[in-house]
Amino acid sequence: MKSYLDTLERLGYAMPNELGVSIILNSLDKDYDQFVQNYNMHSKGKTIAELHAMLKLHEKGIPKKVKTPTVLAIWEGKIQKDKRKLQGAKGHWRRNYPSYQAELKKRKEAGMASTLGFFTIELYAFPNKSWVYDTGCGTYIYNTLQSLRRSKKLKYGALSLYVGNGIRVAVEANKRIGEEIKKMGFTQNPDEPCVYLKASGSSVAFLILYVNEILLMGNNVTMLQEVKSWLCKYFSIKDLGEETYILGIKIICDRSKRLIALSQSAYLERILKKFKIENSKTGYTPMMEKPDYRKSQGAKTPSEVQHMQRVPYASAIGSIMYAVRCTIPDVAFAQNLCSRFQHNPSNIHYTAVKTILKYLRNTKDMVLVYREKLEAELKVSCYADASFQTDKDDTKSQTGYLYILNGGVVDWKSTKQSGTAMSSTEDKYIVAAETSMEAVWMRKFINRIGNVVPSNKRPLEMLCDNGPAIAVTADPGIFKGARHF
Repeated sequence: MKSYLDTLERLGYAMPNELGVSIILNSLDKDYDQFVQNYNMHSKGKTIAELHAMLKLHEKGIPKKVKTPTVLAIWEGKIQKDKRKLQGAKGHWRRNYPSYQAELKKRKEAGMASTLGFFTIELYAFPNKSWVYDTGCGTYIYNTLQSLRRSKKLKYGALSLYVGNGIRVAVEANKRIGEEIKKMGFTQNPDEPCVYLKASGSSVAFLILYVNEILLMGNNVTMLQEVKSWLCKYFSIKDLGEETYILGIKIICDRSKRLIALSQSAYLERILKKFKIENSKTGYTPMMEKPDYRKSQGAKTPSEVQHMQRVPYASAIGSIMYAVRCTIPDVAFAQNLCSRFQHNPSNIHYTAVKTILKYLRNTKDMVLVYREKLEAELKVSCYADASFQTDKDDTKSQTGYLYILNGGVVDWKSTKQSGTAMSSTEDKYIVAAETSMEAVWMRKFINRIGNVVPSNKRPLEMLCDNGPAIAVTADPGIFKGARHF
């Protein structure tokens, strides 16, 4: 857990010390119950590093146990005979008894979840959204992190388990949907394991698997009907018609103008009401020019600290971050900068956060638009830039880039650089290097989904506004001033 918190801090999303300590303590299993009790009584106020050292010392005194497979995987194995349950009739084990088989079949047929494109398919309503479900994609979503008390273990040879509210769940269901998707003729994209593709001639269908739902889209209605019919054989689904929302994002489709737009206006209205900014009329920029925010501006006196503990600073940052990740790239820098002060914010920092919210209030009806341009070649372009020594605490620079496909933004990032640049030439060179890594992934991903972007076979265009940085990349030799790059 500490490594995850360290990674978040390196990415510019430092978590407050008290929250990090609370998450670590809540994630411990029952072997640490006595440790947690002693810590709460005598050791409050420790840093995450100090807590980690104490846990390492306590771990040495815990007897080693045989590891059992976790709930997020399906393990096969023989069930010991002495643990089999007799159903009453001689010679019949419980696993072969008709009533048990009927119950097991019913649970296996309990479905998953699916949504979208030309259809919205709802497969399964999960019984407890505070638990963790495995889609086989490698990234696990914690819907309610505070409710995750300790890691659950699956007994050897077991097919199911009880979760928080006592409902029995077939754990093989999440793995099963990926297997059924491949049986339909879909191929999994190795560069993005949640994306599946099925192509037949000029017809193509995409199936995108989320934690508890599916996005289905394509250019052939008949093919999509066949996919839906196949899913009906194995899962209990319901057709809700053409999708208009996915993960809180509104999908605006205008076929007459041949465009698709993505909007989060409803989500923004909710968070504006939550933080009481819904009636503000000011705020036409997400942040002031040349912002001067420092950690030393944090709350100092006990009264200031007590006041800021009642301010939902971290909650506001998290709410803005989801909008930035989905459809609003223009506040990425402002959100990233304000996220660095979550450990000890002050009214100065919270005013900056409210400025972002006011800007979102005035731009909530703006959308990301993806339009067909018949006169233009379909290609991916990239814009990369850096801001020299933006961070006033450690003088590190800021990285930022945008990827645009046919005029629509498809990828973006704004984050603090991990190293300290000695000049603006160096920080622009660092940006170009980091951006090119994303370009490699994007080229591979596009190639995996077919010949949909013919220009992808040529070198990807990446634009940088720093002449010396471009000269460094173009020259095969090494400049004297760039020997340390």
